[in-house]
Amino acid sequence: MILKGSLLKVLDNSAPTYVKCIHIYNKSYIGLYNNIILAVVMKSVQNLKINQKSKNNLLKGTLCKAVIVQLTRKFQRNDGTSVKFDNNSCIVLNKQMSLAGTRLIGPVTYELMHSVLSSKFTSLAPLVI
Repeated sequence: MILKGSLLKVLDNSAPTYVKCIHIYNKSYIGLYNNIILAVVMKSVQNLKINQKSKNNLLKGTLCKAVIVQLTRKFQRNDGTSVKFDNNSCIVLNKQMSLAGTRLIGPVTYELMHSVLSSKFTSLAPLVI
């Protein structure tokens, strides 16, 4: 469960490594799987010279949208199984609402297949749980 102010790890190979949630785009104000959030970049791996040449300027302090793909809270499915991860993670989106990076690093959940943006995410993921 993601609230405002939660720190999330980024699962793709775009510039940021950690983002902080500042807004959740749903009615309940609690972020679960497949929810889109507005986040601010807390830590970035690229320096200023490299990032000025690229199209995605995701330096520290910039705003970006992201999709939640992993949660530390246990999620109970309808068939009786449950899913739980070690940390809260997300995938950063660009202005056209597609992936900011080119590949995904960790596993994603099966519930991500039912979202609008699912075709790209599930094909790039190394494992779908």
